[in-house]
Amino acid sequence: AGAAAPAAAQSARLVLVAAAALVRGASAGEAGKADVAAAAVEGAQRGANTGGISSAPNEIHVLVTSNGSPYLNFQTRIMYGTYKKVRDLPGSELRYFTRLLHRSDDDILMGEVPTVRVDPLTPKCDQWCEFPVSDRPDAVAKWLATDDAKEGTHVLMIETDYVWMKPISVPAEMAAGGAVSYSFSYISPSAQTHRMDKLWKTEFPDKEVPIKSVPPSGPAPALLRTADLRSITPYWVRFTAAIEADKALKDALGWVREMYAYSLAAAAAGVKHHTKAANAGGMLIAQPPSDTKPYQAAMYHYTWGTQFKNKTGKVVWEFDKRKYTAPEYVTNPRELELPPGDVEGLTQQFPRDGMAVDKDTRDTLADMIGRMNAVLRELPPL
Repeated sequence: AGAAAPAAAQSARLVLVAAAALVRGASAGEAGKADVAAAAVEGAQRGANTGGISSAPNEIHVLVTSNGSPYLNFQTRIMYGTYKKVRDLPGSELRYFTRLLHRSDDDILMGEVPTVRVDPLTPKCDQWCEFPVSDRPDAVAKWLATDDAKEGTHVLMIETDYVWMKPISVPAEMAAGGAVSYSFSYISPSAQTHRMDKLWKTEFPDKEVPIKSVPPSGPAPALLRTADLRSITPYWVRFTAAIEADKALKDALGWVREMYAYSLAAAAAGVKHHTKAANAGGMLIAQPPSDTKPYQAAMYHYTWGTQFKNKTGKVVWEFDKRKYTAPEYVTNPRELELPPGDVEGLTQQFPRDGMAVDKDTRDTLADMIGRMNAVLRELPPL
């Protein structure tokens, strides 16, 4: 065993040299261009840590999409840092990680996070556009055509605003097929039946939408076999395009419209999604402060902003990802303020304005921010 580890480490160094040379020789305009060096080195280093041997039958490839904006890059640096802290813990089947960058050129994180860059469907989103997430299904389709997508048996699609708490493995409920995803309270296919049916008929004009087969979910978080993602993605691309071409659908489905497109695509491809929220035993994410505890989730998702107010209504603490949009947060990371230890008499604005802050909510938020700070302390300036 003593000889195996140095040999594996030497292998990792050789992969670094070879992969870096490959990237230098790649055409800048090549569709689906990958940061092969980073991805290859990560895998080789993991092999060095384990003697190059894995007995796990499943290999999960984590996939996160981004357009390279400062807003998303700030989140990505934190998320990837927390991922690295858990990926090799006992029970993990996390084997590969890719940031899928849909952007016209490389960005500031290419050397830090394993990245595959593909040309964007909407180039103006490199700077600003109304709904950059509409490029996600097209980017995933392009990624599936790369060699990088051949790594692993399963794909875990996540988003940049996640904080890892523990690793995951493929659950037993997926043994007979299907995917595991999150049940979002704001995704309700049955409440949108006529709109779902309108979309469904763009693919199946003579059939009614099987509304009970449309999960109340979206593409992230979702854990599924790579083969199932390949089946879903063409429908996902086309349903998204159909929504973007229809102003009434865009307006009605709003900022979650691409999530609806994915859910409808899952039904079209016949890939059943096992959906659960955190408080119902979901294994993927918890969303504080809506979730007062992490429960059994592997990751936090800080989609909701949080404010604590005193009795006069003054905000005494808050955290909202939307305040971290400036490039300086990416290039000069700094720690975030923890919530106050004493929350007696304090109220919060979400999920119900004026509700009392309880200890569980405070402790959960403190744990999440603490994990983020553990990474922010270690990140170098860029």
